This record gives sequence, structure tokens and C-alpha cells, in this order.
Amino acid sequence: MADLHVLRNHPLGLEGARGLVDAWIADGESRFGLQCALTRTADGDVVAFSRTGVSGTLRASASDLELTARLGFLLRPYAQRIAAEIQRQLDQSLGTPP
Repeated sequence: MADLHVLRNHPLGLEGARGLVDAWIADGESRFGLQCALTRTADGDVVAFSRTGVSGTLRASASDLELTARLGFLLRPYAQRIAAEIQRQLDQSLGTPP
């Protein structure tokens, strides 16, 4: 079971979602030291990410984005705070009002 689960519908289509995925990877690698592996298919993208204390996936399709993550022992107490920040940033990227 994931400690974090965020699902958002979007109107961007697959190409727009791929732009967000590419930006998410660049930001995650530079700001948070994530190691990301991207798999692209005709139906969408899947990013597997990890670093000490966290691992998970970001899935993007033509209609939605879904992030699931498993937090390590030291980060679990901050799960709600981390989820809220992920949701805020995702909503901002999608242009969704808070």
C-alpha cells in the first residue's frame, strides 16, 4: 500500500501530459536528488523514481496523472504534509484552482 496517492484529471492530452512529466523529472532530479526512469508507450508515460527514503511511480495518460509513493520510516510522519505540497504543485501546474 502506498503512503501517498494523488490522482488528477487533466484536459492537456497526452502531449501536454508528457511536457509536465519531463518538467517533473528535471525538477525531481535537480531539487530532490531523485533517480528517475521514464518509460513511454502509445498510451502514456510511467516514471519510476527513487532516492533514500522514498520510491514510487508517476503515471501520465491523455486524461490523468497519478502519483503513488512509498515513504521510508523517517519521512512517514510527514506524509500528509508531503502529499499536500505535491497536490498544490500539481494543481498549480495544471492550472487548477486550489
